[in-house]
Amino acid sequence: ARIPPEEPTAPKALSLSPQLSQRWLKTLPKLLWQLGNTDRDLSQAMLRLLLAMGRVSEIPSAVRPALLPFFCARPDADKPILGPFVSLPVELRAAALHLIHFLRPLDSSMLAALARCATHSPALIPEILLAIESTLDFASARAHASASAPVADGLSFVLTLLVVADMRAVPP
Repeated sequence: ARIPPEEPTAPKALSLSPQLSQRWLKTLPKLLWQLGNTDRDLSQAMLRLLLAMGRVSEIPSAVRPALLPFFCARPDADKPILGPFVSLPVELRAAALHLIHFLRPLDSSMLAALARCATHSPALIPEILLAIESTLDFASARAHASASAPVADGLSFVLTLLVVADMRAVPP
């Protein structure tokens, strides 16, 4: 018997359980790190996917620490390992920094990683400061006593970048 050809249909939406989608999303930061600066189109697609996720829902908490090495692994160590973020073209860095908005509140590790990127590449200081400006909402944080640590971390971060920028601007 001959099987009739199927009518073309639109692809069905992929449905993943929340646990499976979180596991899958958690792999994206590692893949971004592994790609480095080798496949800009794929890196851009992954960053856009993470941005889209951030726009429609909260980025899963498991993804947040996985993004840290993309900026800087071991940011608190004497010899940090800078991630591929610092070598990306400006449009990809902008997309990566836009992700920061969806990772609020920023923890001290992420702030340290961004500070290491900026101290390594001072040209990035304006980009990084602009990206985190909206995440460091000092006025509303003062209203909450439990927010004193994020405020202190944020102030420390901003002061670090300003000192580095000032040191780089002064001729020896």
